Amino acid sequence: MTFVGGGAYDVEGFDELLSLATSLQKSYPEPSPAELNFHLVEARDRILPEVSDRPGRWVVRSLEKRGARVHLNAELLSARNGHVVLSTGEEFDSELIVWTVGNAANPMVRSHTDLPIDQSGMLVVRADLRVGTGTGPGAAPVPDAWGACDAAAVPELTSVPTTVPTPVPTPVPTPVPTTVPPGVPVHA
Repeated sequence: MTFVGGGAYDVEGFDELLSLATSLQKSYPEPSPAELNFHLVEARDRILPEVSDRPGRWVVRSLEKRGARVHLNAELLSARNGHVVLSTGEEFDSELIVWTVGNAANPMVRSHTDLPIDQSGMLVVRADLRVGTGTGPGAAPVPDAWGACDAAAVPELTSVPTTVPTPVPTPVPTPVPTTVPPGVPVHA
């Protein structure tokens, strides 16, 4: 199986099918593990452009550890009769080819909107996916406007330092004596 494209949806689909095939091997020994060939082809030097480099490298290592081949800086030149030829000179056979490339801004969003867009033409959204640029005091999102998927530039929160609010201490009540002082009668 070959997936062409290294974006979030591409890698997720590839990973799910790799996991399915691996788990099915436990119950169905045919085909043999040597016959299961999983290839992920990406034209760039990294996968998952939606996140920072570190998680992308981790995912590549994880996929390769599980038997997948990740081809970076490689373009699909040909895919005829199940034979794949890459720009790197690599060739292999694949019974299933899934074309998932293209994480680009929608031309309607990029060129025909007054909503805020970034340098790539994608909607600028906040962490809660509401369209807008600011999150500080007084910064309001665009009313009734939301963005997600390939149309939105979702902020990378893992690389931005966050401030955890300091909890307000809860007052502890003064303890009430639980013993009866000497000389005080106890009524049952």
